[in-house]
Amino acid sequence: MVEWRDRAILLEAMKFADHDAIVTVFSREHGIYKGVCKAALTKKNRAQMEPGNIADVRWSARLQEHLG
Repeated sequence: MVEWRDRAILLEAMKFADHDAIVTVFSREHGIYKGVCKAALTKKNRAQMEPGNIADVRWSARLQEHLG
């Protein structure tokens, strides 16, 4: 299992399923990564998914090539 935590800039949030999103982030230590963010597009969380926002990110996947 591959896992890391870092501060990152949100580059893009694309709709995936009902309220989930595939987000693209840029981290100083890890570069550009994509991952699934659960409940990202609910009314409560939608404002946090704006490009340019800085977030604390936890990325984990079984293999490095997988979507986190």
